[in-house]
Amino acid sequence: MPDRIQLVSLAWLERHASRPTGDPVVFTGDELTDLATRFRVGADSSSDGYCRGDWRVAQLLTTTAHPDAFPAIWSTDAEGGERYRCRDHGCDCGWTYTYVPGEPMAVPAAVREST
Repeated sequence: MPDRIQLVSLAWLERHASRPTGDPVVFTGDELTDLATRFRVGADSSSDGYCRGDWRVAQLLTTTAHPDAFPAIWSTDAEGGERYRCRDHGCDCGWTYTYVPGEPMAVPAAVREST
């Protein structure tokens, strides 16, 4: 079975985070490798790649206006057509992400902790 990555998490970071220079985030190959390891469903949280990915996420979240809206935690798989809307999580940027069938969906940590 191929790796199942929370693509919504990567797309959200690219849309909301910025580099220390103020430039928008476009992931390098190494960053993408680490982040894909971090957001792989069923990832081993003790692996080096997961830890590097977690560190990169923490750095990027410090540059966002609404870090609480970050879709960090896998919740279920999409049937297709579901949407992640920032406005549903306190961010008024207007960004949405549409899931394809079978794609891992994610929710902000605060949502997961409240259920």
